[in-house]
Amino acid sequence: MTEFEAQSLTNEVGANVIAMGDGFATHITIFMTLVSAYLVVAFLSGKRLTTLQMSIATALYSLAYFFESLLLAAYLRTGGRLIERLSEADPSASVGLIGDMGGYYLGAVIIIAVYISSLWFMWSVRTSSVTKDGNNS
Repeated sequence: MTEFEAQSLTNEVGANVIAMGDGFATHITIFMTLVSAYLVVAFLSGKRLTTLQMSIATALYSLAYFFESLLLAAYLRTGGRLIERLSEADPSASVGLIGDMGGYYLGAVIIIAVYISSLWFMWSVRTSSVTKDGNNS
């Protein structure tokens, strides 16, 4: 690869990363809003929901979470591929501490951990026997 081709590829990858950053930020915002809304509902009314209502809320949450997680995973995977291409064009370029696909795997672990934690939070609110004043009922 000539120096001109490497510079052209670097510029192309840079433009793609900037465009991806906008989409990724949008989906992170949607993801955090989704998780926050579920946790607020769990905290404020988790004990008062019937089993059917809680099941419907959790099913809808899980469905939205699944689709949003797929989109985030696609962004992370594409970002890893772009970093791979950039490091091919310029082997001296630093890819950071986590490497080219490390962000993808780290993101997947975080997404799974947040999902499990949010479901655990809803379950713990529904099964707790502590009243507002901190005493067991």
